[in-house]
Amino acid sequence: MPLTNAAASYVSTMREFAAHWKLVNADLASRTEDPLLLANGYALAAFEADIAAFVRAMGGAATPDNARAGAASSLIAQKKAGLGRLRQFNGAIKSRFPGTEFDAALPDLPSLNAGEQRFCAPFETMNDVWRRVNALAAVPGFTPPLKLPGGFTLINAEALLAGLHASFQSRADAGEGGQGSRARRDALKPLVRARLRQYVPGVVSRLESGNPLLGSLPPLNAPKNTAPRRAAAPSNNNKGATPPPPAG
Repeated sequence: MPLTNAAASYVSTMREFAAHWKLVNADLASRTEDPLLLANGYALAAFEADIAAFVRAMGGAATPDNARAGAASSLIAQKKAGLGRLRQFNGAIKSRFPGTEFDAALPDLPSLNAGEQRFCAPFETMNDVWRRVNALAAVPGFTPPLKLPGGFTLINAEALLAGLHASFQSRADAGEGGQGSRARRDALKPLVRARLRQYVPGVVSRLESGNPLLGSLPPLNAPKNTAPRRAAAPSNNNKGATPPPPAG
């Protein structure tokens, strides 16, 4: 499998080269010759160790990717739950204290895609209004503290806000971890390419012309597209023009 931008193509290509390298070494051993070495005495065993290192790096990059996806999913779930409580709170205030300072102070619902500051600010306002409502003396039709459906209280609302901040931080931490792991994986790619480029001339220098192993060298890069270009459609700029007179 030729190399592409995908990290998985590096692993499959390296394994193809390693399998071919084993055959080359076996061929050389059959003629009591030393095994193939690349620059600086780089041997097949070192190449196989590098394959294992690249596979580990791929796993290290995938784990933060999964963690980032999980953190993002958890944050969205908490956002949706918070928006539901904010709607309930606004409804409770509008129905019990219409036209009051509490009604006027109610926050608008933030967008589900809003960042931490914009999303959490309305919940801070909600909790502030909630504290002021709970500080009221009993009024007709209402006895503090205010509770939402399911016995959801101000203490729960404060915990909800703290959880939102924590989820935003978890998503940020997971994103940073993923970037670092991918950077470490991608740093290995040029080193791998350099060794693979050394391999082909190394094999050519050790095997006799006509050896079947020279014809089975793994491809390093995908072949360029050599399909012929489609001929351009004839221009209509001369449509209606008088054709030239016949020769003679």
